[in-house]
Amino acid sequence: LLAAALARPEAYAGLIVTSPRAVAAIERQRARHGPLPEAWREKPVYAVGPRTAAAVRALGWTPVGEEAGSGAVLARIIITAAEHDAEGAARPYLFLCGDRRRDDVPHRLTEAGLAVEECVVYRTHVRAGVKLPPASPGGWLVFFSPSGVEAVHPGEVRASGWRVAAIGPTTASALAEAGIRASAVAAEPTPEALLAALQAA
Repeated sequence: LLAAALARPEAYAGLIVTSPRAVAAIERQRARHGPLPEAWREKPVYAVGPRTAAAVRALGWTPVGEEAGSGAVLARIIITAAEHDAEGAARPYLFLCGDRRRDDVPHRLTEAGLAVEECVVYRTHVRAGVKLPPASPGGWLVFFSPSGVEAVHPGEVRASGWRVAAIGPTTASALAEAGIRASAVAAEPTPEALLAALQAA
């Protein structure tokens, strides 16, 4: 499915990747099937955060939206760009995602009248029932993904005594949905932004 999609860049308005794992799937296809069509270089490749953008650059493409700290912000960037490219926006966007992806990007784009074709390129296996160590004074329990939130029991987190932090708004939303309040949320998914959020809390 991914190989077929990547073979026809002319069918898409652009490419959306929100995780380095999605970019790794493209790299695996390139290793198996050879170079990707040059036309992808002319398409916008939307990427959330510096790690995903760096992975896109390693493919030889130029990422758009690196500064977006979440899928919701990236969706706004795509919608704004589509307003200035009516011809391109008439085609669907190819969204490479995992099986446990959140709805922010496809939902917001669809609401704005843009078509999205999703292609699941990796699977996340949640390790359930993770036991938390005893809280240490001034210690933080940091969540780096929504699947990390699923790995713990919300009641145990609330009763643990740990202060809770999230690597970004998407993970903070997952915490809130589980009834866990994040005391610190990184403005973007980088170590520097996380450190700044912890220091400011």
